Amino acid sequence: MNIITAALIYANGPIHLGHIKSTYLPADIFYKYLKMKGEQAIFICATDDHGTPIVIEAEKRGIAPIELVRYYHNKDLEEFKRLGIEFDIFHWTSSQENRFTTLEFYQALRQYIYQKKVTQYYCEELNKFMPDRYIKGKCKYCNAQDQYADQCENCGKTLHVGDLIDPYCTITNTRPKLRDSDHLFFKLSYFANFLREYNIKIADIEIYNYLKGWLDDLQDWDIVRDLDWGIPVPDLPGKVFYVWFDAPIGYIGSLRALRRDWREVWNNSKIYHFIGKDIIYHHYLFWPAMLYGANMNLPYKIPVRGYLTLEGKKFSKSRGWFLSLEATLNHINPDYIRYYMTTISPSGLIDSDFSFNDFKNKINNDLIANYGNLITRILKLWNGRDLEKTDMDQDEINAYNRYIEYMDNVKLKEGLEVAMGLVGYYNKILTEKEPWKLDYNHAKPIISKVLFGTMFVTKLLYPFIPFTTSNILKLYGQDIDLRYPNKIVFGGSIIPFKKLENEIDILKQSIGT
Repeated sequence: MNIITAALIYANGPIHLGHIKSTYLPADIFYKYLKMKGEQAIFICATDDHGTPIVIEAEKRGIAPIELVRYYHNKDLEEFKRLGIEFDIFHWTSSQENRFTTLEFYQALRQYIYQKKVTQYYCEELNKFMPDRYIKGKCKYCNAQDQYADQCENCGKTLHVGDLIDPYCTITNTRPKLRDSDHLFFKLSYFANFLREYNIKIADIEIYNYLKGWLDDLQDWDIVRDLDWGIPVPDLPGKVFYVWFDAPIGYIGSLRALRRDWREVWNNSKIYHFIGKDIIYHHYLFWPAMLYGANMNLPYKIPVRGYLTLEGKKFSKSRGWFLSLEATLNHINPDYIRYYMTTISPSGLIDSDFSFNDFKNKINNDLIANYGNLITRILKLWNGRDLEKTDMDQDEINAYNRYIEYMDNVKLKEGLEVAMGLVGYYNKILTEKEPWKLDYNHAKPIISKVLFGTMFVTKLLYPFIPFTTSNILKLYGQDIDLRYPNKIVFGGSIIPFKKLENEIDILKQSIGT
């Protein structure tokens, strides 16, 4: 069994194309590929429901946190479906299953957890400890005003309690006091040798180098927060588990909601965690240590992808510089989104840029002019007449083997490039052989060769552009699998794609919505 997970989507705002590029689309492509290959696979995701930002956003809207996270859960699931992303379960970390599983992890890890007092900001007017995002002040490093207590957005420095000059509570506008609070710490430092050996085994060299600074100086990890919203910590009133403690447990909590044999399935599967590079240390350090300490199966592979920029500039919700998934789907064919995002998304830490001109060119001059044109040409030449059964030649066999190797190793961009190379191969046969100049008896071997090959490459393209390819395969009697076609049934002529024209200008107007 293979378990595919995509990093849990935070339930306090809209999905944007950066989320799709790094995490959800690659996971879905790989899941579809495994299913086509005939392997057993489960695709798991959920909304990440806890944490201070959700409490703050709910307060802004005058609703309870549970209302906010349920709203985004339903909205996110609908948008994922519109993009063709198919989970076996899309759950939530505020579920009973995740609460039970988190408490079981806590008990299993008790020998690695200890209590320690920490200094926290305390608002006397509200009579409670205040999380970092409720406290603002002047950064002691650069003197920037109105910075949150956890990090200065101006100079990028990580801030600790006491680092702000003239701090104030953003709710009451009063100066907070500093008080001690009992917290629980996970002995992450205890797992240093294990984590080095584990990451040498599973991490690419660039990821390992990225992790090295943390591995050389692992600090024990505060796993509770002074909040009301979250999974309550036993025996510590007013405390909940830190969101990054219960969120990855949500992978298992979601599996638990799906399968009664969840523990057996988890512990006997290859586990793939698809993530963006901003959460590398959570998934390569914290989570494996938790699993190892609880005697649970470890991730087999953790594919990482970099950030997405828009016309060379960083996505920013506050500055209104982003493309939401919803707005993009309202104007653009989902297969076009999937295709383009794959072409610009290598595995690893490299960032990518969404360019409107490049998007239009890759769809019109790459996907449509090559693959769409191949479909239109060969179906017109065939028109349902009798065929000669063909087999794969050596060029096709070599391409298929490269495709399998890339896809097995989650090199999805490269797998797509191999498939599009085959598209070019079949177009070249038509251009060179010119079967339209021959009578059908002489043209039949050429048409048959290209038609069978076209249906074959359509299968290889299915994980990337599932809407178009599944329609084509069903129309011509093909199963969605990786087998070379045995026979083809005529289903009529089609025009698979429509060129992008004014949709790009409309999409530009959707920036920030």
